[in-house]
Amino acid sequence: MNHNLQYYEFTSFTLKMAINILKKNVGLQRIINYPYIVGDCLFDSINYLLHGIVFSITLRKGSVECLWQALVTNDYRVEHYLRSALSPNFLMSLHGVKYVENYLYKMECEASNGGLWATFTIFFWLSEFIKRPIEAWSTRTCKPYMNMGDEFNTNEKLILAYHEGMNSHFELAKRLEIHNSTFNNNISNM
Repeated sequence: MNHNLQYYEFTSFTLKMAINILKKNVGLQRIINYPYIVGDCLFDSINYLLHGIVFSITLRKGSVECLWQALVTNDYRVEHYLRSALSPNFLMSLHGVKYVENYLYKMECEASNGGLWATFTIFFWLSEFIKRPIEAWSTRTCKPYMNMGDEFNTNEKLILAYHEGMNSHFELAKRLEIHNSTFNNNISNM
């Protein structure tokens, strides 16, 4: 059975515990029962948050196109954000490819078709493509892991939980409407 082709909810006990810690400490809650494909969780999560108006594969390809254009035009943000992430040694260790062109080609493909799992390398360019801010909270530290796109003037920041580890995973999250003193104290101590 090829699990990459099946939709399912990530049910790891560790992840559930970590998400509960985020809920308690920073007021983020899981959005459950949304469909995603293993390896496409970042793009499928954003697709869900955008109410399905942009397909996951379009998000992948658009993000790669933004990165490609930035490389071609020597955009300062490539140097600033990705100098080490696009080095041959890093690409080989994380993605199994040596050259940026190979990385971009494989990142354009869905994970079920031999594509790469998304990492922070493409995260910024996804925000750039959809012109929306995206924030991913670490389930390990209960702090923002990645926050991109604040330059896009919108009140609708897309929020994800990011579970770091051997099988990293992006998960949908939303802010709770809680006004109790424990929650407010936890937020003010961050």
